[in-house]
Amino acid sequence: MYREIIPPSLDFIGFFNNGLAPAKLDEQWGVINKMGDFIFHLKCINISEFSEGLANFTKRNNKTGFINTKGKTVIKAKFD
Repeated sequence: MYREIIPPSLDFIGFFNNGLAPAKLDEQWGVINKMGDFIFHLKCINISEFSEGLANFTKRNNKTGFINTKGKTVIKAKFD
């Protein structure tokens, strides 16, 4: 049985990994905690779920890079 943790007020919520999940609200992407609070926002068109402390993000120019759980870019968006 599933239980609602975050009210359905966001446009998109990805899967949680280590307490964090990618989320989208009004065309703005960011990462939320299990309480539904945004930890940080990122100017991009997509963020994947975290794996081993990193998440892939895609910029508007379709270049991808990686961020850590603090929102710091660890690999710049330069890959197609």
